[in-house]
Amino acid sequence: MSYLVNPYMVTASGFDPDTISGLGAWYDADDLSTITKTGANLVTNWADKKGSADLVQGTSEAPLWVSADQNGKDIINFASSKYMDTGGLSAISQPTTWYIALTGFASTGTLKRPMWSGSQQVFTSNSTANGWKLYAGEEPSFTEDIGTSFQIWRIVFNSSSSFWYVNASAKMDGVDTGTGSAGGLAIGAASDGGAPSDNKVGEILRYDATVSSGDNTLIMDYLDTKWGL
Repeated sequence: MSYLVNPYMVTASGFDPDTISGLGAWYDADDLSTITKTGANLVTNWADKKGSADLVQGTSEAPLWVSADQNGKDIINFASSKYMDTGGLSAISQPTTWYIALTGFASTGTLKRPMWSGSQQVFTSNSTANGWKLYAGEEPSFTEDIGTSFQIWRIVFNSSSSFWYVNASAKMDGVDTGTGSAGGLAIGAASDGGAPSDNKVGEILRYDATVSSGDNTLIMDYLDTKWGL
């Protein structure tokens, strides 16, 4: 167990994602101390455990906190037109590694941005059913129904060496996403348009670095065990 001053950093499993170098942001829906919600369980603030930038939303568009929804863990349900964002955040140069524990959702040929951080985005094709794209200046894509089950996305934005894994399956590998930097984060939908993703999110980790194979195994084991995959 790692004993750190910040109480957010202690995890039930004994593994601390912050022991891996480069952790820049950490949102954990199962840590109730990071959630500010109304009496109706609408989430208005989701605190970043690293203290970088909280995800916020007014009650009219706030998503729903749901207790013990996935493997006994709390999640945030971004149903309908709900989303959260951080507003501005200083640009973070590539490489950037994202881990997102979430449910998949249907890609029906409608633009949806489930994750948007500055120039680094994941979105669905607005012309092809089951079409998916990464973007940081370029738009590599693939076409596949990735299902609606709970899953772990691992995405690396690293120019021409970028990739996207869903659980242990490579959907893109060695693709060129461009060189755009990360910035303010939006989850569930983009505030400038596009359809809502209508999915659930449990945890988000952003490392401002590439992650070694050994460290990736530790992080994936932690997420797989915690979220019951």
